[in-house]
Amino acid sequence: MRLNKVALISLGILALAGIAAYAGIGPVIQSLAELKVAGLAIITLIHLPVIFLMGLAWWCIGRDAGRAGISGFTAARLGRDAVAEILPLSQLGGFLAGARLLTRAGVNAANAAFSLFADLIAEFAAKLIYTLLGLVVLARLLPESTLLRPFAIALAVIIAALLVTVCLYGRFKPSLQRLAAGAVQRLAGSQSSSGTINVFAYRRLLPSLGIHLLCWLFGAFEAWITLRLMGIGVSGAQAFVIDSLATAFRSLGFLMPASLGVQEAGYVLISALFGLSPATAVAFSLARRARDIIIGLMGLVIWQRMEWRSPGVSKASARYSLHSK
Repeated sequence: MRLNKVALISLGILALAGIAAYAGIGPVIQSLAELKVAGLAIITLIHLPVIFLMGLAWWCIGRDAGRAGISGFTAARLGRDAVAEILPLSQLGGFLAGARLLTRAGVNAANAAFSLFADLIAEFAAKLIYTLLGLVVLARLLPESTLLRPFAIALAVIIAALLVTVCLYGRFKPSLQRLAAGAVQRLAGSQSSSGTINVFAYRRLLPSLGIHLLCWLFGAFEAWITLRLMGIGVSGAQAFVIDSLATAFRSLGFLMPASLGVQEAGYVLISALFGLSPATAVAFSLARRARDIIIGLMGLVIWQRMEWRSPGVSKASARYSLHSK
């Protein structure tokens, strides 16, 4: 593992430990205990349809890219999230893992890379809409909140950057195609990159964006269910604000493996608006991490099965795939 990865992970662990100590280790454990094993099982099970929907959103963009069906895109999405959440990598490592899995499902390297890029754009655009809705709800609930202005400014800057990225895509497409396809080819052992599809066609992007937005909205329901199972009585509107704004906050730590510390800081900051203690916020974040770890382990198992079943892939190569990052 590279030194900078070790430094980032160490920094994230220290940040998480510091926030937990600030909240109080005892109260955090007590809040987590309220969830119980049954509660963890419930929040894990209700998240499984979201994974399928995210795979469906990716398929909407790359459905003509190769032999992979919805199940292939769903498996690639599950593996992509598993690597980002469990292995000591940043989100970028998860993206590469997802593209690799898609090539194993029958998509050439260029289409895997560009469908992934377009899916990220659609998902991020849906997240911006979700965050904007969260700000609107916060303005109705707490019109004097000091967080409204900084979040609104940050959102405007991000939207402008996203629009610039999409507008410049056509100009830099050839160079991006060579770089992205080359990276995926090296990772997946695939040499074919012909027959690329137009990933930014509206008939592909709009359905994907709509499905991703549905997934984000369902996240607010998951937050409400989780807090209720922990014995915290919040309204649906409050859960909506907590999840939407804390999710946006987590995005700031995309280079940090699993957003260690950043996610917890976001939940502590946003939850405090509605009188939730730091211990409750940290416990809520840890409950979500536990859910993601359980699902992530499933993703790693599926990844290894796809590696072993891929034509021309040796068992040694399959074992190597999880340890070569």
